[in-house]
Amino acid sequence: MNEFQNKNDYSISAFSANGFLCKYIFVGNVFKFALFLSSHEQFNTWVSINVYSRRSGRFIGQFKNGSYIPQKPQ
Repeated sequence: MNEFQNKNDYSISAFSANGFLCKYIFVGNVFKFALFLSSHEQFNTWVSINVYSRRSGRFIGQFKNGSYIPQKPQ
């Protein structure tokens, strides 16, 4: 099974300073998703996101708000 197929390859959990904020299962571009979180009134307090491979469930990494976030981390 190919883990990455260039179509909604990621699942992301977002966290605020108070804990869990939201989870999105089908994400294609992690950088654009972070921009969406920052611009959304309900989620703009996010502090970090955990990124997973959607197909395998493998943890890819944690990214902090304000740091470099790649479009397609692997």
